[in-house]
Amino acid sequence: PKGEQPADAPGRGTMPRGGRTERGRPQHTEGTAGVNATAPAGGEEETTHGAEALAKEADEAERAAQEAERLAEKAVEAFRQAVEAAGGECTMPSGDVSAFGVHFEDIDFRNLAGDERLGGEAEQKRRTLESDIMLENQQLIAAKEKLEGTRKLFEHDFVTEAELRRDEMTVTLHEIGLESKQTSEDLFFRYEFPKQAEVCFSDYEEALRNLDRVLKEASTKLMSAKVGRDSAEARFKVEEKARSESLDQLEKTKIYAEHEGLVVYGDGSSHRWQRGDPIAEGTTVRQNQTILTIPDITQMAVKVPIHESAIKKVALGQKAGITIEAFPKERLVGEVTKVSVLPSSEDRWLNPDLKVYETTISIEGVHEWLKPGMTAEVEIAIAELEDVLFVPLQAVSSHGEDRVVYLADKERRVVETGQFNDKYIAITSGLEEGDEVLLWAVEGEAGGEEKTSEAERETEGGADGTVPAQGE
Repeated sequence: PKGEQPADAPGRGTMPRGGRTERGRPQHTEGTAGVNATAPAGGEEETTHGAEALAKEADEAERAAQEAERLAEKAVEAFRQAVEAAGGECTMPSGDVSAFGVHFEDIDFRNLAGDERLGGEAEQKRRTLESDIMLENQQLIAAKEKLEGTRKLFEHDFVTEAELRRDEMTVTLHEIGLESKQTSEDLFFRYEFPKQAEVCFSDYEEALRNLDRVLKEASTKLMSAKVGRDSAEARFKVEEKARSESLDQLEKTKIYAEHEGLVVYGDGSSHRWQRGDPIAEGTTVRQNQTILTIPDITQMAVKVPIHESAIKKVALGQKAGITIEAFPKERLVGEVTKVSVLPSSEDRWLNPDLKVYETTISIEGVHEWLKPGMTAEVEIAIAELEDVLFVPLQAVSSHGEDRVVYLADKERRVVETGQFNDKYIAITSGLEEGDEVLLWAVEGEAGGEEKTSEAERETEGGADGTVPAQGE
């Protein structure tokens, strides 16, 4: 037939114990602990923060926290004394161990650049020699230019030979002066400056030797102070960590419910294949063990394991139909509120090849007859197909890489299929409304066609095993 047909993902699940309302902020205590006191199971315990559900080994944890506090204070004092002995300043923060640093006075090396000893007479001498050479060179260039002009005038008898000789003499004097100044600069850098540098370097080496002697004298005391500081800091970190852990464990010895309600204690098991003693006073509890839950019957939900082949079709916000096995005539409506991103570890432990993803369906409305732990059947509507041509699912079979159906006259026809549910499959091309198709593949056809039993043919089709593809 042709018309509206829901495409859904069926599944079976159970009402989670406790509604499923669990603590939004789980608490973790290390190792095992004994239960000292519990709230009445099935009753209500009204307190300022809600229902006080459990207290575990509070006295012992409190004593451990006090001892850790004492050791931490002792380590802080030892660390302060060690830092003072090392000659540094120490700031004692609260809680942040990384801030326990030793701060020494900074040295501004830039101020030393203006020291007279680092500029000195040698630098001034170098600048004077370079300036004299530059001026003498400029005068020589000017004298040569004047001599060139005088020679041209002499060739045309505008000047006398004496004037020409005078200009030539001027050029010669400037050349000699330039050579003399260059020689003076060369002698300064080759002899005078190295001699002065040698004297300064000798003074510098002597100062280094004096500094080395001073450093060696202080080295033993400084090293001893640093070792004491490092040891105190290490002890402080250890004691501070132990103190924080003890305070954290002390804080977690009392568990408070986030709201008032019915207290349901666990059965002592961490997984459904494990069994243990029920939670009571004196019971030993383990890390990651569910101790109690507080049902909220106004917010019931169903948890359904979805196979990995169908999990891609499930998304948040999809509507679902829910049927409780104990009340099959009651049809409930729900919505997908959570899809697990990891496969269920419990089912994988039972069957490693099976991968299912736990999906939570919240039930709309309040139903007083619903109880935690009930078994339910869920159909998730993944799509709503309108005005589509569809046939029974068993009418479509495979032939090579094609999807085919067999008409009433046993003609094989290739079709293109769309979405499907557990009963029908949409046909996008290859059939027309009113075509009659067989519910089983024709015998003798190759290609691995799927076949339907006689009981299914009689149930789904007519006497001859055909069903029409009709429209509204």
